[in-house]
Formats: sequence, C-alpha cells, structure tokens
Amino acid sequence: MHNIKKSILIKSSPDRVFSVVRDIENYPVFIRDIKSVEVRSRSSTRLISKWLIDIEGADVAWQEEDLVDEKNKRLSFNLLEGDYEKYEGEWSVAKDGFRSRLSDNMILDWGIPSFEKVIGPVLEKKTDKIVRGLLCAIKRYCEKSKVQAEK
Repeated sequence: MHNIKKSILIKSSPDRVFSVVRDIENYPVFIRDIKSVEVRSRSSTRLISKWLIDIEGADVAWQEEDLVDEKNKRLSFNLLEGDYEKYEGEWSVAKDGFRSRLSDNMILDWGIPSFEKVIGPVLEKKTDKIVRGLLCAIKRYCEKSKVQAEK
C-alpha cells in the first residue's frame, strides 16, 4: 500500500482553486498521462467518474466516487471498481497567507503483493509524478487565469 501526500502554494483564491480541482473532466488538459475522465453521474455533492490513465505505457482504468464539500473546499474520492485494490484520498484547498495551499493525500494499493514488490516502486514513482504534475498544472492554470482576468 502506498500513501502519497503532496501540496503546493498557489497565488489565487481558495474559491478559484477549488473550482478548478472539482472540474475533474478537465484533468486530461492538465496532464498527458490522464487519458480521459468521464463523469457518469453528477449532483452538487457527489460525482461518479470513470478514469483512464497511462502508467509506463499500460492503461489503468477505474471508477470512483467523488464527494464534494464546497464549504470546507474538500474533494474526497474512493474506488468503486477498477484496476486498483484500494484507491482513496482527498484534495483540499486552504487559505495560506495571501495564497492558497492545494493538498492531495491518497492511498493506493494494487492488491497483488508479488506485483507490488517488483513493479510497486516504479508505479509509485509514476503516480507521484502524475500527482506533482497535476498540482503544478492546476497552479499554472489558476495563476494564468488570474493574470488574464486582471488585464
């Protein structure tokens, strides 16, 4: 089982950052390893989405439930079915001085111990890279949008 925790500071309001985070269908625009995100059902507090990503040339697919807590700027997610044994976590956005702190905390498990021993470190590095890339892409998007709005 792998626990990945990352955060980044963004020069934008928590409301703006959270609006980008909860727009999961747009994630493939932010990072190329995410091939597609399809929202299957949506309400103001709950999404069911189907994901397809590329990890070292192999497609990994799953369906997840996303719970939206607009008031506390949190988006929690958990696996419904797919290529992971366990996949869950949370995005959160908090005010940090004049900026926002975007954090991601996730737990994932492939559920195949022998596979984990051999391939696990590679997959963990790749997943870590995807999360870092997504954080940086959200930062660039929020800060670029802010500059354009001020012009």
